[in-house]
Amino acid sequence: MLNQSIKKTLVSIGATVVIFFLSPLSSAATDVRCRIQSSDFLSDGEVDRYTESYSLSAPATRVGGRHLLQQTDQYELWLKTHAYVRQEDTFNVTGYSVVLLDKHSRLMSEASSTQVPPKRAELTVHSLNENMRISGRLILDCEALSIE
Repeated sequence: MLNQSIKKTLVSIGATVVIFFLSPLSSAATDVRCRIQSSDFLSDGEVDRYTESYSLSAPATRVGGRHLLQQTDQYELWLKTHAYVRQEDTFNVTGYSVVLLDKHSRLMSEASSTQVPPKRAELTVHSLNENMRISGRLILDCEALSIE
């Protein structure tokens, strides 16, 4: 009798633990839109375009925590969660970063968003020629559209 009672209690505790770990966190997503301006940096010539709006809703290591904005043979431009607050079952993105990854040199540049609205992040990178003169420029400028 006591053995069956212990088994029922253990099954009940096990089911509660499984439900706890399988239930998703509620999150307040941050929607971000970026402008990519390039002059002889990402490609020959001028580029000036806005990205679609991306929703950041998880840590950078998880799905929903990073988005590839553009990719070339040499570069990748990323948007990723930089800071967040996790309280019990709630996840809130409080900051994001824009990242330039140079695949050839294996160097990365990152700019974090401001912490006060409107949350903005701007990354400016210049390329130099043999004479150390500016030969190209990239500006990646992002702004949070909503903070729920």
